[in-house]
Amino acid sequence: MLKKTAALIILILGLAGLPHPVYAQGDLPDSAFIDDLVAYGQTYPLSCESRSASDLAAYWGISAPEIQFFNRLPVSDNPEKGFVGSVFGAWGGTPPNAYGVHAKPVAALLREYGLDAAARRGMTIEDLKNEIANGRPVIVWVVGHVWQGTSKEYQAKDGSTVIVAPYEHTMIAYGYDPGGIYLADAGNASRRQYAYRVFESSWAVLGNMAVTADGGREVEVDHQYFTSGDTYTVQKGDYLSELARQWGMDWKELADINNIGWPYTIYPGQVLVTNWDANLQAPAETSQPTKTPKETIVPEPTPTPGEDPPVAAKADQEGGIIPPPENYTVQKGEHLMQIARNLNLNWQAIAEMNHLLPPYQLYPGLVLTLPGPGSALDESESGQPFTGETYVVQKGEYLYRIGKKIGINWRLLADFNGIHSPYIVYPNQVLRIP
Repeated sequence: MLKKTAALIILILGLAGLPHPVYAQGDLPDSAFIDDLVAYGQTYPLSCESRSASDLAAYWGISAPEIQFFNRLPVSDNPEKGFVGSVFGAWGGTPPNAYGVHAKPVAALLREYGLDAAARRGMTIEDLKNEIANGRPVIVWVVGHVWQGTSKEYQAKDGSTVIVAPYEHTMIAYGYDPGGIYLADAGNASRRQYAYRVFESSWAVLGNMAVTADGGREVEVDHQYFTSGDTYTVQKGDYLSELARQWGMDWKELADINNIGWPYTIYPGQVLVTNWDANLQAPAETSQPTKTPKETIVPEPTPTPGEDPPVAAKADQEGGIIPPPENYTVQKGEHLMQIARNLNLNWQAIAEMNHLLPPYQLYPGLVLTLPGPGSALDESESGQPFTGETYVVQKGEYLYRIGKKIGINWRLLADFNGIHSPYIVYPNQVLRIP
């Protein structure tokens, strides 16, 4: 009887024109997805929280550009009070080194922008599902790309003790089904389902920390990167190769343009760029970086692993090439391209086989599954040291076509120049050619 009454209430509220049905905690549907959430990848190495906050605000119709949001965050050695360290710092550190910021300052700043936001700790999966079912995306704090991790105590200068964790990272929870939680990664805008036990283990490291928000109104999302007619919303049953065939495109080009990596999965509600033409404009928030006493934000390249010289494959005693092992354990200080060159393998093949996503962070002790010798290093993707050659970006050009023009994989070109998702380049920008 109670379920029938709840269903009748939901029906009445839906007919009343509310943007989302209102679900009670005990009457949640088996699956729920927020299809109109638009998420982008962070601009700087440690700006994931600002990126997630910007995307959450945009969902509710509030403009809070990532770089502007970051510049307005308070500064502190205590992540419960402000941003810790440099936004250009190395990911994986803990305070007082470059780190990031926790939920309280993010929620407080979102409220200054006019969004009813709250910092949460100790949320349960049911709490999270309740938010999603009622059309409210949630920023969650996890470890890495939903890795297992270990927290530790840090004593801030103000005398307070704070729980922190290496590789602290934010994502936005926007869906769930019986198989798990769906998250939009602030690092690269990728979307993926994570099994409940995997997600809960990573979320629990920082105490199930989150930011919830309620804008209280229906939102029309503006896809600001694309011109009219250049996008397609994926329908149930669509798949990448068939869509590419219909549009007369190569499916790999379609995947590259939309930053879709292995296993090349698309999902209903996803917006695909179908014709990335020369009129593509960069978002306003990345075109005029803001300078503040806390951090000088400039679009400068960051060191990339592509600058190390290649290492020749080792030969066995009979003069042949030693075949690569099936697995490899990452050592302290190693990065993906270095490991690939040492083993004479293609770094992208290793990344795809191990579900690694940009910025391809590794940590000591991680066991990588290696591809077979058929994935040997390709000259165009070998990550050779800087040749001294450069390329000046022309008006209307973007990385994928520049890469095809000069014969270099566009992802390698991006990595070599410290360019991160959404991979925006500007007229007269000078790119180094590996």
